[in-house]
Amino acid sequence: MPPDNSNRLTMCCEAEQINGPRLRPVIEFEFDEIVDDHVSMWVRLRIENSVYRTGRWFYWWNIQDFADGLARLHSELKGACSLSDWDGEEVLCLSMLDPVRGRIGVAGQLNQYVFADRVIGNGDFVFPQMFGDRAGVVVSFHGLVTDQSYLPALISGFHFFLNTSGISHRRFWS
Repeated sequence: MPPDNSNRLTMCCEAEQINGPRLRPVIEFEFDEIVDDHVSMWVRLRIENSVYRTGRWFYWWNIQDFADGLARLHSELKGACSLSDWDGEEVLCLSMLDPVRGRIGVAGQLNQYVFADRVIGNGDFVFPQMFGDRAGVVVSFHGLVTDQSYLPALISGFHFFLNTSGISHRRFWS
């Protein structure tokens, strides 16, 4: 991918606060290193001055399945779709809330792999047994809402990446 921001896709959302202004969070997808049939991708949640992120590996078909799900959600105005990493763990889920207005609910889980990244050792983490052997700080969110009008740009952005990045479209079992 080129060094400009063409490898970054964004989806604007809204979130209500109790006794506060409406927030305008943004979810970003940024493609990074490609290795054969998989890619490292950052998924970020930006809310005002805070950024929460996770870097995960995705096979090309994880991205294709998500793009296809987004296309169905956009065309049928019903259902749900999710983005799962190469281990099958859901990172993001979108589901139609209001088909008349095209409002889509957004939820997700951004998991920092501190043990895999060697940021902190197992013995230094508080209650590591609660999170298994690969987890660290987990940011789960729901209650965000986006509009179906953001989907075409996402869909075409994911397809553009799949078609131009050089990622192999070979399934490892074939």
